[in-house]
Amino acid sequence: MTIASEYYRDLKRGFEAGPPPELDEVAVLTMDASLSGRVVHTFGNGASAAPASHIATDLGKGTAHNHGLEPAHPSGPRLRVVSLADNSALLTAYGVQQASQDMNRPFPDNG
Repeated sequence: MTIASEYYRDLKRGFEAGPPPELDEVAVLTMDASLSGRVVHTFGNGASAAPASHIATDLGKGTAHNHGLEPAHPSGPRLRVVSLADNSALLTAYGVQQASQDMNRPFPDNG
C-alpha cells in the first residue's frame, strides 16, 4: 500500500466516524460568545501561531454579516475575534513584564 493510499484510507475512516463531540461544544461556545458580545481570543506559540491567526481570520470573515454574501444569521451580532499571535507589541510587553518578574529568581539548574 502506498503512502497516498494509506492517507486516503485513514481520511475515509475519519469521515465515517463523524465529527468529534468537542466540535459541537466549540460551535455552541462560539455562537454564545457572538450573541453575548464577548471576544474570542486565539493564540499559539511557535508554529501554532499561524493556525491561530488563520482561525481568527476565518471566524472574523466567516461570521461577518455585511460582506455581500447570504448571512447565516442576518440579524445577529458579528463575532469579535482577536489573534494574540498577531499582536507582537502585546506579546513582547507580556514577555518584558514576565522577564522583569523573573530577574530576581535564580536561574534553573537544567543539568
